[in-house]
Amino acid sequence: MPHLFLNYREDDVLFKDAEGRDYTTLDAARGDAVRGARDIIAEQIRQGEPIDGARIEITDAHGDILEIVFLKDVITRKPEA
Repeated sequence: MPHLFLNYREDDVLFKDAEGRDYTTLDAARGDAVRGARDIIAEQIRQGEPIDGARIEITDAHGDILEIVFLKDVITRKPEA
């Protein structure tokens, strides 16, 4: 079971996940990253802050980036009626 980290990056500022977590798959980590990204987006919208470029980087124990989840990519819109 890989131990992965969900680090948040906004522009040049990196907020590291100090503890990480064991995931059964990279897909499971991606699911947590998407949920976390949506929580961050909701707060940024309430604060009137932009979400351009903000992302969650999924890394392994060596710090290698395995996947990037861009906040702007996890926004889902309802189809217009």
